[in-house]
Amino acid sequence: MRNAWLQRITDSDGQQLGGNAGRTGSASNFAFDDLKLDANATSTIAASYGKKFLRIPLAGEFAFGVTGKYIIGHAMASMRDNGSTLTSNPVSVSLDAPMVLTDTSTAMNGSGFGIDIGAGWSVGEFRFGAALQNVLNTFAWKTDDLYYMPVRAAFNGTDSDANIEAILPLSSASPTLQEELRSRIDKSTPQPTLALGGAYTGFPRLTLSADLRQRFGDGLELGPKTHIGVGAEFRVIPFVPLRAGITSLTGGMRYSTGLGLEFGVVNLQASVMMLQSSGRSDTGGGFTVSFGGR
Repeated sequence: MRNAWLQRITDSDGQQLGGNAGRTGSASNFAFDDLKLDANATSTIAASYGKKFLRIPLAGEFAFGVTGKYIIGHAMASMRDNGSTLTSNPVSVSLDAPMVLTDTSTAMNGSGFGIDIGAGWSVGEFRFGAALQNVLNTFAWKTDDLYYMPVRAAFNGTDSDANIEAILPLSSASPTLQEELRSRIDKSTPQPTLALGGAYTGFPRLTLSADLRQRFGDGLELGPKTHIGVGAEFRVIPFVPLRAGITSLTGGMRYSTGLGLEFGVVNLQASVMMLQSSGRSDTGGGFTVSFGGR
């Protein structure tokens, strides 16, 4: 038995890429169409105002709020595949994934103002809320001093060549590449996002909730465009809330659970989650200490 201990590596169609080939299967070629990276760092200064402005008998109570914010963009980077391949005969790897960067010599590479609006309605044991974020937003990145990394590498089984660390002025790239890379920065701005939520508190010690979040465009935020979730909070002991939720996200599902300890003005919260997205599973957790009312 020849190299029986090696793990066979296959592509999504079950065709063999390498490992213990044996007498079955055939090697495949791959194109890295999904190779990409997006990252940004921003700070936001915001002020909000809200007011209960209407109460109608049997129809409940209404409230309205508005938030004004100033966003500072510190850094932005974006990389996309430009024809990277892995071939089987002959065996070779060709990486071509240029990355564009904002100016690395300054911590302020963009700025702008934004406005969010929201409304709430409560009637009986029901609570509803709606918000439209970035209904107006003027944020834009500075594009006068952009840089790029070629991110190229090649290997043919014998020889190799790489250029993955050089940081060059964007002006040194070809006109076509300059335009493509610059557009990635220009499009990375806050996009309008609709958020809806509701809760029912009619059961003793049990609260049920649901929410929907939809972003209209890719923009600056890196999370999923669509978020639809349901959850519950149960208090066996009044100051120990137990929580669980299921969320459908763009491309996957998220399952979460957690508990809290509420001691007057000191609140402790712990949670864990499992994310299943694009054929991959990830886990995470969080712990929060807050001070204030419940």
